[in-house]
Amino acid sequence: MNLRQSGVCTLDRLNDAHQYGYPAIDLEPSHGTVVTGNKLQANNSAGIRVYGGYGDWRRIIISENAISNCEHGIYIDDKASRHLITKNTITSNRYGISLVSTNLIDVIGNKISYNVYGVYLDSGCKENNITGNIISVNVGAAVYLNTSSQENIVYVNNITQDNIGVEIGDDASRNTFYKNNFSENTLDVNNSKWNEYWHSTSPTAGNYWSNYSGTDNNHDGIGDTEYTITENNIDSYH
Repeated sequence: MNLRQSGVCTLDRLNDAHQYGYPAIDLEPSHGTVVTGNKLQANNSAGIRVYGGYGDWRRIIISENAISNCEHGIYIDDKASRHLITKNTITSNRYGISLVSTNLIDVIGNKISYNVYGVYLDSGCKENNITGNIISVNVGAAVYLNTSSQENIVYVNNITQDNIGVEIGDDASRNTFYKNNFSENTLDVNNSKWNEYWHSTSPTAGNYWSNYSGTDNNHDGIGDTEYTITENNIDSYH
């Protein structure tokens, strides 16, 4: 299904929708569309694609969809972003959620599991918000920040039982991670040679690391010694 220059509309209750080689739902561009309650699977393209926006789009909401066995569960390549991806169940895709050249996307409260990559940011993604998601059992990385991804916020996510919790490309930098639960991953963070921010200052909060071996003698919920992630990256308030 392809929508171009659509006004406000709702797409819902599509069951087992797929177009082999094409996105099952393709918004190119579309203004103020709500995509909700669909079951999309078995597609070698994307379950849902948002592509090609450079103007003043109204916010697109993608919510409560079940997407599986696609190349990309949700794919957004959109300079005029500000869209919401929430409460979706995204499983067994190559890329769960792919953001390319996006700004100010909210990825909130999704269940993202058994993919190769859970949430994948590429090509200069900036100021996106990845919050409150369960990102688990992904065989590549739960969160991959690649190719000049900067100033994104990864906050209060459960990042558990993944091969790699967070993969950071060589030229990604100044991203902030705090109040995340890093637990039972083979490797929590990989290839972070740049300085990222692993805690917030207002409020003061770091991340939970299941392999932290320090103490909390004053029982304030913050470890007494810093947690070293890599040579250049330290969580002071874990």
